[in-house]
Amino acid sequence: MMKTAMVRKRKSSKVNNIALDLPLVINSNDISGNSNDGTDTDITYVTTDIGGCANFNGTSSIITFSDSPVINLMQIDNRYIKLTFKANDTTTRQFIWTEGGTTSGMSIYIENNNIYFYDNDVNYKYLLCVRYLF
Repeated sequence: MMKTAMVRKRKSSKVNNIALDLPLVINSNDISGNSNDGTDTDITYVTTDIGGCANFNGTSSIITFSDSPVINLMQIDNRYIKLTFKANDTTTRQFIWTEGGTTSGMSIYIENNNIYFYDNDVNYKYLLCVRYLF
């Protein structure tokens, strides 16, 4: 069975100093002004009941980014990540966001109907408080 996850365009941003802003409506181009455009692999862009979005096929879809001084080439003490997504399968581990390697990295993923944040620096995962939208 194919598993899919969709990421929706954000409506507005109230955060200053945005490093990466991906509406993901027709491509993975960064509109923050920092030129951190993504490279799509097996991504389709579709219109659904939640608007235009990127459709990930659950097996080979990925958006990758080059190294950037405003994303991953410096120490960042405070970070704000906002994601909107719709997943057809929330029991199997599915990564929503991952960056870095085995050190100085992080991941956000779904597993067993929960959303987790994993900090590679301390090898610890945190259960995130989530508001489900139906």
